[in-house]
Amino acid sequence: MSSRSEPTYVRKKSGHVVRFSRKKLAGSIKRTLGHVNVEDKHLTDRITRDICAELCRISPVTADADKIRGAVIRILKKNKIPGAAECYDCVFLHIKGLKVKTVIKRSGKREEFEPYKIFKSMRKSFRDAGIEDGKTCERLTKEVVRLIDRKYPGKPVPVEVIKEYTEYVLVKNKMPQVARHYILHRYM
Repeated sequence: MSSRSEPTYVRKKSGHVVRFSRKKLAGSIKRTLGHVNVEDKHLTDRITRDICAELCRISPVTADADKIRGAVIRILKKNKIPGAAECYDCVFLHIKGLKVKTVIKRSGKREEFEPYKIFKSMRKSFRDAGIEDGKTCERLTKEVVRLIDRKYPGKPVPVEVIKEYTEYVLVKNKMPQVARHYILHRYM
């Protein structure tokens, strides 16, 4: 058995190997619990510790992203927090077959297209509008991602277009108060 408390590295789906971040894992667990209306720092810390311990048992040095995801889901299910494991699985918005891979930032810099960033900003707008509905937020995020993928297949997408499509989807789905908060965040 390893004496490590967490893996040293993570092998991302792209094949890149980066340093494991316990802080990033804890933030992900905290957000997931928040989506199911559980705000408990001690629980977040305990679940994070349990996940790290399991990862050390199965991959003491380098953990694959899929192994991390599997460990998180197992530990959340073990803790019997209603909807948490399903929410975590959705939070990452694994949408198969996406053709969009790159975002062009306002500065001109190119970054990897990450649907979770859309979800995160949309979720903040939902909360600011007083709406706690993670499932609708996820569904609308997927609608935005599919729209982007349909309009920009295989091409880099400007960040301004992502924001415009997000606003469009919110308004189209009769979420004007969420759209208003989204626009306010955009310009703050």
